[in-house]
Amino acid sequence: MRRGRRQPLIDEGSENFWPSFADLTSTVTLIFFVLMLLAYMQNLIAGRNLEAATRRLAESRRQIGDAEGRLRILEGQLRATTAEIEAGQSRLRLSEDRVESSNRELASVRARLQGIAVLRVDVLNKVKTSLEGELGAGAPAGAPRVAIADNGNIRINESLVFEYNSYTIKPEGKRLLATLARAC
Repeated sequence: MRRGRRQPLIDEGSENFWPSFADLTSTVTLIFFVLMLLAYMQNLIAGRNLEAATRRLAESRRQIGDAEGRLRILEGQLRATTAEIEAGQSRLRLSEDRVESSNRELASVRARLQGIAVLRVDVLNKVKTSLEGELGAGAPAGAPRVAIADNGNIRINESLVFEYNSYTIKPEGKRLLATLARAC
């Protein structure tokens, strides 16, 4: 075998273009270190974000708990108010029944009072006619001798008892008053 001299792949006079194994290893190590550093920073940021999210979640849970407590209180108040409304409606129905009963009774009393009022007016007219017959023609012309007032009282013309513009009772007035006193 012939031993010959090996030809270098590159020219020995030119600069070596290919990195050495140590250079490659240190470069890969440096890249891994940078990647690890980036991953660590990302974990730190994510951890802070996670802590903030955890705090927000805890605050939200606390607010939900408070809202649920207020909701339970409001539900209790709603049940109490509903019960009060139902009791009020029951009392209202009872009151409506009483009012209806009272209205029926009032209508009955009104009908009886109307009958009494008609009877009273009839009696007052008969008393008036009787008094006019008893008094005769003593009143001045055009003036009624006996009248029925708006309140239902029987009024005797003043001129039958008193002189004009005087408080002294006439002798005929004394007889009239004596007759009325016996009638009462």
